[in-house]
Amino acid sequence: MKSVFLLIFTSHFCLCFAQVVDSSELDVNPERSFAKGWVSQNSVWAIYYGFRYYQLNRFNSDIQSSFGSSFNNYLGSAGASYSGSFIASRKFEIDMHVDYALYHSAPIILAINDSSRYYLRGFHFGMDGGKDLFPRTNNFDLLLAFGFNAGRLLFGNRDLTVSNKTNRRNRYQKPFFAPKLSVEQRVIVFKHFSISTKAEWQWDLTSPTWKVKNESLQKLSEAEATGYSISLALGWRY
Repeated sequence: MKSVFLLIFTSHFCLCFAQVVDSSELDVNPERSFAKGWVSQNSVWAIYYGFRYYQLNRFNSDIQSSFGSSFNNYLGSAGASYSGSFIASRKFEIDMHVDYALYHSAPIILAINDSSRYYLRGFHFGMDGGKDLFPRTNNFDLLLAFGFNAGRLLFGNRDLTVSNKTNRRNRYQKPFFAPKLSVEQRVIVFKHFSISTKAEWQWDLTSPTWKVKNESLQKLSEAEATGYSISLALGWRY
């Protein structure tokens, strides 16, 4: 709930700030159609950090039962992204966004005893395309887009008494492919610096079953990368 409140507050701040700073900077071609126009004039490289609320409750219940402790039901997410307009055809233009992120759990390492360290982490590659709902203002973008995230969740035991190869063999993997809807609010200040907040909703279409190379490992309850995420990004417009 605190994260949602923070996103709403930051979004309102960005919108108000955009109206005050450089509010006279308008698109020089306001007559473009929705298909050909309605795209941001900003190309931005950014780094971001946020939280991903996936369906990890049943998995965490297993961890709690087995070890007496568990991870939080969300993942931290740190990544980098690029966004800019893309001409799909002579009659259609969209805003494209690509990003790569690494996930970490909280706590990052779950120490069971002197030799066992359990971790939950992951990664994704994401892509989406959409439109800028404020196309006439160059210092403020409201981007609505559709796309996908493809990645993997990883759960494993870093046992200090065995080799790294054995540790990797005893790891659980959960690949996912998830279509998504995203909304990003971005403000440009001092001509080149960007601040944005982004929310995503995604639906995991893949099997929720954990995959293992070592069939002797105990079964874990299913996990899904269905859920939502919120993030804050700092970038550079060029």
